[in-house]
Amino acid sequence: ARHTQAQVDAFCDGLRLFKLGYSWGGPMSLVVPYELPSMRSQSTQHLRQGTLVRFSIGLESAQDLQRDLQQAMDRAFT
Repeated sequence: ARHTQAQVDAFCDGLRLFKLGYSWGGPMSLVVPYELPSMRSQSTQHLRQGTLVRFSIGLESAQDLQRDLQQAMDRAFT
């Protein structure tokens, strides 16, 4: 599915358990949106346009994380 940048931002901002940031293998669940073509110095013709959302899963309950993802998707994409 294709979504607007505003929807992707609203999704990431709507997460309660996931924090915005990069992970080096820590215990917290994190999320970071990437716009790949603007972040690469090499040719990006083979990449799809749009924003990729990367998740780093921490030690929180899987069910809690699933609920958090669902509520953020419901708010941002419906």
